[in-house]
Amino acid sequence: QATDGNGNAVTWYASGVAVSPDGKKLVVSSVNSSDLLVFDLGTKQLAGTVSLGKQETFGVWFDPHDAAGSHVYVTLWQDHTLVEVDVSNPAAPSVSRTWDTQKDPQSIAFLDARWIVVGNDLGDSFTLVDRVANTTTTVPTDSRMKLYGQEPSALAYDETNHRLYSTLAGMNAIAAYDVDVAQTPPALSFAGRLPVGYWPSAVAAESDGTVVVTNLRGHGEGPRPLYFDIGDADIGERMHGSIEAIATKRLIAGLVSHA
Repeated sequence: QATDGNGNAVTWYASGVAVSPDGKKLVVSSVNSSDLLVFDLGTKQLAGTVSLGKQETFGVWFDPHDAAGSHVYVTLWQDHTLVEVDVSNPAAPSVSRTWDTQKDPQSIAFLDARWIVVGNDLGDSFTLVDRVANTTTTVPTDSRMKLYGQEPSALAYDETNHRLYSTLAGMNAIAAYDVDVAQTPPALSFAGRLPVGYWPSAVAAESDGTVVVTNLRGHGEGPRPLYFDIGDADIGERMHGSIEAIATKRLIAGLVSHA
């Protein structure tokens, strides 16, 4: 029986799902329950649970640099927190550390075995988490100007080319940053923005440099010259998501022209 942060019985809704790099563990977080579930993929059984203390998780991620998948990371968007959970013993997972972020942390990216970047959607910022020094640093999405409503939600890191990508859901764009991990904290240098579809929701960097973006609402249809009562509009039926694959040449040209 799932319960929310106040102990009330609720229907379980999954928000994040992640498989450990060794393929042995599956971890699931919830929207309306504080429990994190750890499954043994060998037996296909629930191995253990741990309370995160808070609910409203956005997602859960394993560090690709941690081959054994000893720790998993969960963003709590309601409570502005990134949580580290020790799942080295799947039967007895435990919260090992937490870090404060800015408003509405959503996706994260791993720069290396030390540094994590958190996208603070409603904070219009990134939080750099130093897992060695156990400290955090806030970085604006665009230090040249203060633009509100950019909403950096989903992140992807191209470790080969030291390039971080972020969807800017509120601008229907993706942003790119050159990353210098030799500095402490790593320097995120804004490289530019590129227009994409309506409300980008996820981004991935392929090995050949191609960037793939999913757009939650796809393509807008312009004004609707009809009257609807509140809650009765048909916008949900008229929106269709889309996927874009952006080749390296187009990406470089686009980022330069829209910087």
